[in-house]
Amino acid sequence: MRLSNGFVIDKEKTFGELKFTAVRDVFLQNEDGTPSTQLKKRIYDLKCSLHGGIIPVCVPPEVPLREFPYNAVGIPYVCLKCFIKGMKQSISER
Repeated sequence: MRLSNGFVIDKEKTFGELKFTAVRDVFLQNEDGTPSTQLKKRIYDLKCSLHGGIIPVCVPPEVPLREFPYNAVGIPYVCLKCFIKGMKQSISER
């Protein structure tokens, strides 16, 4: 499958109900090992009812921060769309 052609995910069959739990910022490290102020990525943690666990969704720093209330339902699919868009961009830049 070519990612540039796109693909369709049946969200309900694949993930069930997704609920937002947290967002974490990951920063690059300085040469001395201390964290820098430059954002490397954001990780959105989503609870997945079908798999019974947490799905971490990494989003590139170019994508603006999206804030959701804890346990928000339905809204987290926006995170997956951002992730797929970020994957397409990084693949096309190679």
